[in-house]
Amino acid sequence: MRLFFTRSLSAQALAQDVRALALPAGCDAIQVADALAGVPVGMAMPAMPFVLWDDGTYASEVNAFLRGLPLGYTADGVPTGRPTRSRESWKAIATDLVVFGSWLSDVRGVSLWEASVRDAHAYHEARRVVPSGIAGTPAVTAGTWNRNHTHLRRFYEYALASGLASVNPFGATGFGREVAVRSRKVRFVTLEIFDQWCEVGLRGVAEVPGWRLSQQATRNVVFAQFLLRTGVRLTEGSSLMASELPEGVPSGSRGVVHLPGAITKGGVQRDLYLTAAGLHPLREWMEVERRTLVAGALEKNRYQRGFIVGRLDKSRVKFGDGTSTRIDQMIPETRRRLILADRDGDVQGPAALWVGSNGLPMSPASWHSVFRRANDRCAEAGLSIRITPHMLRHTFAVHMLSLLLAESMRPIREMLHSGADAHTVALRRLLIDPVRMLQLLLGHAHYTTTLDHYLPYVQQATEVSDAAIDRWQSVVGPRLQLVGGVER
Repeated sequence: MRLFFTRSLSAQALAQDVRALALPAGCDAIQVADALAGVPVGMAMPAMPFVLWDDGTYASEVNAFLRGLPLGYTADGVPTGRPTRSRESWKAIATDLVVFGSWLSDVRGVSLWEASVRDAHAYHEARRVVPSGIAGTPAVTAGTWNRNHTHLRRFYEYALASGLASVNPFGATGFGREVAVRSRKVRFVTLEIFDQWCEVGLRGVAEVPGWRLSQQATRNVVFAQFLLRTGVRLTEGSSLMASELPEGVPSGSRGVVHLPGAITKGGVQRDLYLTAAGLHPLREWMEVERRTLVAGALEKNRYQRGFIVGRLDKSRVKFGDGTSTRIDQMIPETRRRLILADRDGDVQGPAALWVGSNGLPMSPASWHSVFRRANDRCAEAGLSIRITPHMLRHTFAVHMLSLLLAESMRPIREMLHSGADAHTVALRRLLIDPVRMLQLLLGHAHYTTTLDHYLPYVQQATEVSDAAIDRWQSVVGPRLQLVGGVER
């Protein structure tokens, strides 16, 4: 099995790119091109993985599964599991599938559809038990094996539902995931370091030989501040539409940005909160720089190829063929391909909030490049500061939990100087769990994820823990010093 990735946006353009790929010897490029050109509209995406069998033929059933991962179902309606939102996860599933399929063919002499539970056990031994692993590579960790197992079990659930396989070799009772040792270390930064990183890495205030000031420095700073203010994941923040930002938020009030389950991890929908002051730089960038970039792209007809044109109608997008879809059901890739038009059909610009210097929607990969360049610039300027988009999520979480804990402790002080009614209010506030509140803000599916990740890094939590330990030692200590009149 061979794994490839598409480079174009439309199915027709995909077919044209096939000849540029390093296809296996004897591969019928026309057959592969025709197969890609037949990808249903809306399912052709850039960086889409596709697989060829060893003889170079297009693996139609495997590729139908891979195409269906972002939606959670194939074009024929067969479930593929929970929708896969990030390209990294999409690539990981495809890679794990190809590695297993190639091993089955080379070592066990069976096809992907003929795999048995014994084959799965042998694969586990090859990956985890044998020191040299597969093809001389080191044995994988328990965490990597658990990922392999989850991805392959998901594939065979699809294969069973499609009638392609008769057994799920990774669904057997008593065989599966291992206990993996996970590091709970969370990387976050102080607000002072973040400001310095923005000034040097993104704005380029420090002159570094060979580095030019980014034309989109303002956009990059606004986006980084948006991640820090809200704690959103990169895929979530980069998938927002301009129309989803709140308008007319008065000074001193908060605006709400709703994140639909179609763009969040695990499909957990939630709300983001931004003050009028937090929205101001974002609105200012939209009204000046974004407007200019979109106008330039319209003038150069950059929204013609590979995009989907529709018209916003309240909570839906209506297309030229009369069909429509709800905005909250559109996945990140579709959102980035959506171009809005008015009632007369005239193109207005991309629905996506964040656009590049060419006026085209920004992908998560593009944002990773922005952060990487900022880190490199800081290094050239002599600053050992490295920040990633997910570090800003951790930074939000640690600082927010600290503030939530402090806010929850404030009623204790109020109770000392208040009447009975105030006591009732204060007691109600004490029952609010700060960790649960943070869980809702971050969109974690499990309470323990939030608790285990961030509580150890909060100063107030450490102070409470230390105070409780000291108190416990003072209470229990004397009882341990003398037992039966004999000092221990």
